[in-house]
Amino acid sequence: MEFEKFINLYGGSGKARFGVTTEEQQDLFQTQKDYAIAHCVSEDLDMSRGVAVVFKKKFGKLDELRRQQPAVGKVLGLRGDGHQ
Repeated sequence: MEFEKFINLYGGSGKARFGVTTEEQQDLFQTQKDYAIAHCVSEDLDMSRGVAVVFKKKFGKLDELRRQQPAVGKVLGLRGDGHQ
């Protein structure tokens, strides 16, 4: 689904409609391999504070993210198991 379509359907309310999401409390970095996790970062991919530092250390692949030409509002993606 494209970002704009997603925002039009689910944005603004703080909750997704149609039962698309489920909220769970658990260690973010111990999720099942079929889970997708996301985090917003600055356009320069600096990731030097907070949980962003942990994302950078755990998943790395900054070169792959940079090849996707980061921009404000753009969604970048990494595929793979990510569980090292």
